[in-house]
Amino acid sequence: MTSCAKTIQNARRIIASLIAAASPKDLDRLAILNVGVRSALQPGHVVYEMNIDESHLNKGGNLHGGLMLTLVDILTSVTMMTTGVPTAGVTSCISLSYMNNVKLGETITIDTTLLKAGRSLAFTTADIKNGSGDMVAQGKQTLYIAPVGHTAFQNPDK
Repeated sequence: MTSCAKTIQNARRIIASLIAAASPKDLDRLAILNVGVRSALQPGHVVYEMNIDESHLNKGGNLHGGLMLTLVDILTSVTMMTTGVPTAGVTSCISLSYMNNVKLGETITIDTTLLKAGRSLAFTTADIKNGSGDMVAQGKQTLYIAPVGHTAFQNPDK
């Protein structure tokens, strides 16, 4: 199996496990429920796609900005994990620049890249484009890579 095929397989497996582990009303689950993996150029560079339905829209009839930020948060973490980093990390800094609207029925692509992963920090980007290839938004995320078992990953209810 090529590294690209393995990266696609890993991204699909990680997304499926996130969906399976979440409660039916979990925001993260709802955000990625309709996300597919379109391609992978290499481990750490994955392109996702999502068809926009009514549940993704704000009151103005456009793709909700908060949903786009959630997609950047989750999908850049998934992309980082395709490289073998054993944890999704904890968001240290995240930003999203909005450039265009997305309407009902459009398909967006989310092109995610792990720029660098060190011992404790990882740096990622995500370009969100509409079906015409126009840039809709660009996101950046810095993640703290806590050691597995670190208190950042413990459920506070337990």
